[in-house]
Amino acid sequence: MSKTVKRFTLLSIIGGSAYYAYTHRDELSTFITEKKAKAKEDFSDYQNDISRVANSSKKLLDATNRLNTVIDETAPIIDAINDRINEFSYEIEPNLRKINKKLEKYQ
Repeated sequence: MSKTVKRFTLLSIIGGSAYYAYTHRDELSTFITEKKAKAKEDFSDYQNDISRVANSSKKLLDATNRLNTVIDETAPIIDAINDRINEFSYEIEPNLRKINKKLEKYQ
């Protein structure tokens, strides 16, 4: 294709597009306005979704922090209970041995 034909083809496309846009400007304006409104609505929906996720994440983080606090506060109590169970086991063990020996005699 010669340079002149390429230029003519390009100018024809541009001219045709400009003519179409000029003759259908009201339709195009309405189309663009509708698309802008839809884009704003979608963007607003996305912002709301992001806010909900952020709020949920904050609530989850707060709940995790409260749970960690409870664990930290109860850990010494649980340790004390375990220590007492161990002490109790050491106190009972000799008595259990004595009872077992007596039972062996009767068997």
